[in-house]
Amino acid sequence: MTDPTARGHGLVWSHPDVVVRLHDAGHPVQDVLLCVQSLLRDTDAGVWLADGAATRSTPLAGDPRVHVGEPPAPVLRRCRTQVEVRQPVVLRETLLRGLCERAPVDVDDLLLVRGSRDLARGRADRPEQVTGVATALHDVDVERFWGHLAKHPGRTDSAAAAAARRNCDNPRPATAHPRAGAG
Repeated sequence: MTDPTARGHGLVWSHPDVVVRLHDAGHPVQDVLLCVQSLLRDTDAGVWLADGAATRSTPLAGDPRVHVGEPPAPVLRRCRTQVEVRQPVVLRETLLRGLCERAPVDVDDLLLVRGSRDLARGRADRPEQVTGVATALHDVDVERFWGHLAKHPGRTDSAAAAAARRNCDNPRPATAHPRAGAG
């Protein structure tokens, strides 16, 4: 198992503390990029994309924390927490590591956070239901989010991301969204 007290923040480890499986197939690349940025922020995590289209010719292409396919067995054996992301989301007012500390947690039926030890023992504790900390990306104006980051390049990533997340709290009208009404 990984030990957070023995690791510093900001380093990339071959066996992350948190393994994230993101179901990205059929979702726009910009939604996947925004989701991955939100999940990795200030968390010792690795993200495994089911489809991986977002890793082609994007900033994710060279990121050692982002992988395509299933996480390898040795990585799953050493991580403390596993997260299943059912569709691209952006976290608001919380970090993924905060949700991991509360595991098992089901966030708005968008992501499921479970402890690896519980999974290995076959424990199926009913997850705590948490609402209001994640937004499905079809409800977020991605251009507005990234535009805010571009307008404030001198700010730290955390400060700019926090300000941009506040922008995500104001979903665009359904009529302005290109996928509005899509099932």
